[in-house]
Amino acid sequence: MLVVALLSFVGITMDDTRTARVTEPAPLQQIVAKAGRIPVRNFDATRCKALADLSQKAAPTFTQMPNGDWECNSLLEFPETGRTPSLFIQIRGNKDGRWTYFRLKLNFGSPLSRQILSERALSVIHMLIGDRTPMKDLTAKLAAGQEFESALAGAKVRYKQEGMDKSRFNLFGTNSPGFSKGIAE
Repeated sequence: MLVVALLSFVGITMDDTRTARVTEPAPLQQIVAKAGRIPVRNFDATRCKALADLSQKAAPTFTQMPNGDWECNSLLEFPETGRTPSLFIQIRGNKDGRWTYFRLKLNFGSPLSRQILSERALSVIHMLIGDRTPMKDLTAKLAAGQEFESALAGAKVRYKQEGMDKSRFNLFGTNSPGFSKGIAE
């Protein structure tokens, strides 16, 4: 029952054949999306689990440290012939539930996997930074392997190739102290 509620919250339903379908958001969600969402302030184990993809074997892991800091890790794999493109997600934060650092490792395969992984990476960025921040052509830049450094709504973001491998890239982000306050105003 909880799974069905979570799936319907993000716009996914299950039909009688147990196939996932993306549905149109409810009217209230459409209004919120038009106005723009603010970033996640209270990242917790539930939000970490929300990074999961229904087709994945392993669920994301959320680790709470004794000092209140936390870490969320997830690996999304997308099998292809001869390769396994993947997106590794690592998000760290503090006891206030605020994320302080993220790393998204994109391990590309075919051109299609580049698009899919880039879109998934952008959805994680939107969740953390919010979608009020203009990120023009970011999906295309990620898919093309175009390295960059930028400031997005107070977060510093850097995208760079890993070593000499043109199919592996890392997207790093750090959250500045005034980020959460500044974006909500």
